[in-house]
Amino acid sequence: MTAQLSVPAVLEEIVQRYDAKEEPFDEFAISGELNAARKALIDPSEAESVGAWAEVLAFALSADRHENPWNSYFGPMGSGTDGDGTKFYIPDISGTPPTTVDHWAARARSLKHPFLKARYADLTWEMSGLIGKRRRDVEDARIAIDAYLDAIPRMAEDHEHVEFAIRALDLAVLIGDRDRTDQARAELMDVHRSLIMKGGSWWRTWRPAARRQESRRHQRRARRAGCGPGVHRYDSLKRC
Repeated sequence: MTAQLSVPAVLEEIVQRYDAKEEPFDEFAISGELNAARKALIDPSEAESVGAWAEVLAFALSADRHENPWNSYFGPMGSGTDGDGTKFYIPDISGTPPTTVDHWAARARSLKHPFLKARYADLTWEMSGLIGKRRRDVEDARIAIDAYLDAIPRMAEDHEHVEFAIRALDLAVLIGDRDRTDQARAELMDVHRSLIMKGGSWWRTWRPAARRQESRRHQRRARRAGCGPGVHRYDSLKRC
Protein backbone atom coordinates (compact mmCIF):
# COMPACT_ATOMS: atom_id res chain seq x y z
CA MET A 1 0.00 0.00 0.00
CA THR A 2 1.36 3.43 -0.97
CA ALA A 3 1.90 5.75 1.97
CA GLN A 4 -0.09 8.97 1.86
CA LEU A 5 1.80 12.24 2.14
CA SER A 6 0.57 15.56 3.49
CA VAL A 7 2.95 18.37 4.41
CA PRO A 8 1.90 19.97 7.73
CA ALA A 9 0.91 23.61 7.33
CA VAL A 10 3.78 24.88 9.47
CA LEU A 11 6.37 23.18 7.25
CA GLU A 12 4.56 24.22 4.07
CA GLU A 13 4.74 27.84 5.22
CA ILE A 14 8.51 27.53 5.63
CA VAL A 15 9.01 26.11 2.14
CA GLN A 16 6.82 28.76 0.53
CA ARG A 17 8.53 31.55 2.47
CA TYR A 18 11.95 30.43 1.29
CA ASP A 19 10.64 30.05 -2.25
CA ALA A 20 9.76 33.77 -2.20
CA LYS A 21 13.08 34.94 -0.71
CA GLU A 22 15.20 37.42 -2.64
CA GLU A 23 18.15 37.39 -0.25
CA PRO A 24 20.62 34.48 -0.37
CA PHE A 25 20.12 31.42 1.82
CA ASP A 26 21.52 27.91 1.96
CA GLU A 27 20.37 24.42 2.90
CA PHE A 28 21.40 24.92 6.54
CA ALA A 29 19.02 27.82 7.04
CA ILE A 30 15.93 26.07 5.72
CA SER A 31 16.96 22.73 7.22
CA GLY A 32 17.17 24.23 10.70
CA GLU A 33 13.67 25.68 10.46
CA LEU A 34 12.14 22.53 8.98
CA ASN A 35 13.72 20.27 11.56
CA ALA A 36 12.57 22.47 14.44
CA ALA A 37 9.04 22.60 13.03
CA ARG A 38 8.90 18.81 12.63
CA LYS A 39 10.04 18.28 16.22
CA ALA A 40 7.31 20.65 17.45
CA LEU A 41 4.47 18.78 15.73
CA ILE A 42 1.89 17.41 18.14
CA ASP A 43 0.25 14.09 17.26
CA PRO A 44 0.71 14.36 13.49
CA SER A 45 -1.21 11.92 11.32
CA GLU A 46 0.72 9.24 9.44
CA ALA A 47 0.40 11.25 6.24
CA GLU A 48 1.71 14.36 8.00
CA SER A 49 4.64 12.40 9.42
CA VAL A 50 5.55 11.28 5.91
CA GLY A 51 5.21 14.83 4.58
CA ALA A 52 7.31 16.32 7.37
CA TRP A 53 10.04 13.73 6.87
CA ALA A 54 10.08 14.37 3.10
CA GLU A 55 10.83 18.05 3.69
CA VAL A 56 13.34 17.51 6.50
CA LEU A 57 15.24 14.82 4.58
CA ALA A 58 15.45 16.99 1.46
CA PHE A 59 17.74 19.47 3.21
CA ALA A 60 19.35 17.26 5.85
CA LEU A 61 21.19 15.14 3.29
CA SER A 62 24.69 16.29 2.37
CA ALA A 63 25.49 17.03 -1.24
CA ASP A 64 28.73 15.56 -2.56
CA ARG A 65 30.73 15.90 0.68
CA HIS A 66 29.88 12.81 2.71
CA GLU A 67 30.24 9.11 3.35
CA ASN A 68 28.83 7.27 0.37
CA PRO A 69 26.86 4.22 1.55
CA TRP A 70 24.27 4.61 -1.21
CA ASN A 71 26.57 5.40 -4.16
CA SER A 72 24.79 8.72 -4.62
CA TYR A 73 25.56 12.42 -4.94
CA PHE A 74 23.54 12.84 -1.74
CA GLY A 75 24.48 11.10 1.45
CA PRO A 76 24.49 11.27 5.25
CA MET A 77 26.23 14.03 7.17
CA GLY A 78 27.55 11.44 9.58
CA SER A 79 27.27 7.93 10.97
CA GLY A 80 27.51 5.99 14.19
CA THR A 81 27.17 2.54 15.70
CA ASP A 82 24.30 1.23 17.83
CA GLY A 83 24.86 -0.69 21.03
CA ASP A 84 24.57 -3.97 19.12
CA GLY A 85 27.26 -2.89 16.64
CA THR A 86 24.87 -1.98 13.82
CA LYS A 87 25.99 1.04 11.80
CA PHE A 88 23.49 3.84 11.29
CA TYR A 89 23.55 7.04 9.26
CA ILE A 90 22.35 10.56 10.05
CA PRO A 91 20.11 11.03 8.24
CA ASP A 92 19.26 7.56 6.94
CA ILE A 93 17.05 7.00 3.92
CA SER A 94 16.05 3.54 5.16
CA GLY A 95 12.32 3.23 5.60
CA THR A 96 11.54 6.42 3.68
CA PRO A 97 8.27 5.87 1.77
CA PRO A 98 8.61 5.86 -2.05
CA THR A 99 5.97 8.58 -2.34
CA THR A 100 8.62 10.97 -1.01
CA VAL A 101 10.27 10.99 -4.44
CA ASP A 102 6.98 11.81 -6.16
CA HIS A 103 6.62 14.72 -3.75
CA TRP A 104 10.12 16.00 -4.53
CA ALA A 105 9.41 15.78 -8.25
CA ALA A 106 6.27 17.86 -7.80
CA ARG A 107 8.20 20.43 -5.76
CA ALA A 108 10.82 20.74 -8.50
CA ARG A 109 8.08 21.61 -10.98
CA SER A 110 6.00 23.92 -8.80
CA LEU A 111 8.53 26.04 -6.92
CA LYS A 112 10.22 29.09 -8.43
CA HIS A 113 13.45 29.65 -6.50
CA PRO A 114 16.26 28.06 -8.52
CA PHE A 115 18.10 26.71 -5.47
CA LEU A 116 15.00 24.89 -4.25
CA LYS A 117 14.15 23.65 -7.75
CA ALA A 118 17.69 22.32 -8.19
CA ARG A 119 17.66 20.60 -4.81
CA TYR A 120 14.34 18.85 -5.24
CA ALA A 121 14.99 17.91 -8.87
CA ASP A 122 18.43 16.49 -8.11
CA LEU A 123 17.06 14.55 -5.14
CA THR A 124 14.40 13.09 -7.41
CA TRP A 125 17.03 12.11 -9.97
CA GLU A 126 19.37 10.56 -7.41
CA MET A 127 16.79 8.88 -5.18
CA SER A 128 14.34 7.56 -7.78
CA GLY A 129 15.73 4.06 -7.49
CA LEU A 130 16.98 4.14 -3.90
CA ILE A 131 13.77 5.50 -2.35
CA GLY A 132 11.18 5.75 -5.12
CA LYS A 133 11.76 2.23 -6.47
CA ARG A 134 11.26 3.59 -9.97
CA ARG A 135 13.29 4.42 -13.05
CA ARG A 136 14.90 7.82 -13.35
CA ASP A 137 13.25 10.49 -15.49
CA VAL A 138 15.82 12.45 -17.50
CA GLU A 139 13.62 15.54 -17.20
CA ASP A 140 14.53 15.70 -13.50
CA ALA A 141 18.20 15.97 -14.45
CA ARG A 142 17.42 18.69 -17.00
CA ILE A 143 15.45 20.69 -14.42
CA ALA A 144 18.31 20.32 -11.93
CA ILE A 145 20.95 21.46 -14.44
CA ASP A 146 19.04 24.56 -15.50
CA ALA A 147 18.15 25.45 -11.91
CA TYR A 148 21.71 25.01 -10.62
CA LEU A 149 22.98 27.39 -13.28
CA ASP A 150 20.20 29.89 -12.55
CA ALA A 151 20.91 29.65 -8.82
CA ILE A 152 24.61 30.58 -9.01
CA PRO A 153 24.11 34.37 -8.97
CA ARG A 154 21.57 33.97 -6.14
CA MET A 155 24.02 32.25 -3.78
CA ALA A 156 26.29 34.13 -1.40
CA GLU A 157 29.31 31.84 -1.12
CA ASP A 158 32.04 31.17 -3.67
CA HIS A 159 32.06 27.45 -2.88
CA GLU A 160 28.35 27.28 -3.75
CA HIS A 161 29.04 28.83 -7.16
CA VAL A 162 31.74 26.23 -7.78
CA GLU A 163 29.68 23.33 -6.47
CA PHE A 164 26.59 24.22 -8.50
CA ALA A 165 28.54 24.72 -11.74
CA ILE A 166 30.37 21.43 -11.31
CA ARG A 167 27.18 19.53 -10.46
CA ALA A 168 25.38 21.00 -13.47
CA LEU A 169 28.28 19.98 -15.69
CA ASP A 170 28.43 16.46 -14.23
CA LEU A 171 24.71 15.94 -14.80
CA ALA A 172 24.80 17.34 -18.33
CA VAL A 173 27.67 15.03 -19.28
CA LEU A 174 25.94 12.08 -17.62
CA ILE A 175 22.74 12.47 -19.64
CA GLY A 176 24.61 13.31 -22.86
CA ASP A 177 23.08 16.76 -23.28
CA ARG A 178 25.58 18.71 -25.41
CA ASP A 179 23.89 22.09 -25.17
CA ARG A 180 23.63 21.94 -21.39
CA THR A 181 27.18 20.60 -21.18
CA ASP A 182 28.43 23.63 -23.07
CA GLN A 183 26.38 25.98 -20.89
CA ALA A 184 27.62 24.40 -17.66
CA ARG A 185 31.23 24.36 -18.83
CA ALA A 186 31.02 28.04 -19.77
CA GLU A 187 29.48 28.87 -16.39
CA LEU A 188 32.22 26.98 -14.56
CA MET A 189 34.86 28.92 -16.48
CA ASP A 190 33.09 32.17 -15.60
CA VAL A 191 33.13 31.19 -11.93
CA HIS A 192 36.80 30.28 -12.21
CA ARG A 193 37.70 33.63 -13.80
CA SER A 194 35.63 35.51 -11.23
CA LEU A 195 37.49 33.86 -8.37
CA ILE A 196 40.85 34.73 -9.94
CA MET A 197 39.87 38.37 -10.50
CA LYS A 198 38.81 38.91 -6.89
CA GLY A 199 41.69 36.94 -5.43
CA GLY A 200 39.49 34.12 -4.21
CA SER A 201 40.27 30.44 -3.91
CA TRP A 202 40.15 29.66 -7.64
CA TRP A 203 41.66 26.23 -7.01
CA ARG A 204 38.32 25.19 -5.51
CA THR A 205 37.13 24.60 -9.06
CA TRP A 206 39.31 21.52 -9.32
CA ARG A 207 41.46 20.69 -6.31
CA PRO A 208 40.24 17.66 -4.28
CA ALA A 209 41.68 19.14 -1.09
CA ALA A 210 39.16 21.96 -1.38
CA ARG A 211 36.31 19.46 -1.36
CA ARG A 212 37.69 17.86 1.81
CA GLN A 213 37.96 21.28 3.45
CA GLU A 214 34.37 22.07 2.51
CA SER A 215 33.30 18.70 3.94
CA ARG A 216 34.62 19.62 7.36
CA ARG A 217 33.01 23.07 7.15
CA HIS A 218 29.73 21.48 6.03
CA GLN A 219 29.63 19.22 9.08
CA ARG A 220 30.28 22.10 11.48
CA ARG A 221 27.56 24.25 9.92
CA ALA A 222 25.10 21.35 9.95
CA ARG A 223 25.59 20.85 13.67
CA ARG A 224 25.06 24.57 14.32
CA ALA A 225 21.86 24.50 12.26
CA GLY A 226 20.44 21.72 14.42
CA CYS A 227 20.58 19.12 11.64
CA GLY A 228 22.19 16.42 13.71
CA PRO A 229 20.84 13.81 16.12
CA GLY A 230 17.22 14.91 15.71
CA VAL A 231 17.34 13.80 12.09
CA HIS A 232 17.81 10.05 11.89
CA ARG A 233 15.44 7.97 9.78
CA TYR A 234 11.75 7.92 8.96
CA ASP A 235 10.82 4.74 10.79
CA SER A 236 12.57 5.94 13.96
CA LEU A 237 10.98 9.39 14.10
CA LYS A 238 8.80 8.47 17.03
CA ARG A 239 11.93 7.86 19.06
CA CYS A 240 13.56 11.23 18.19
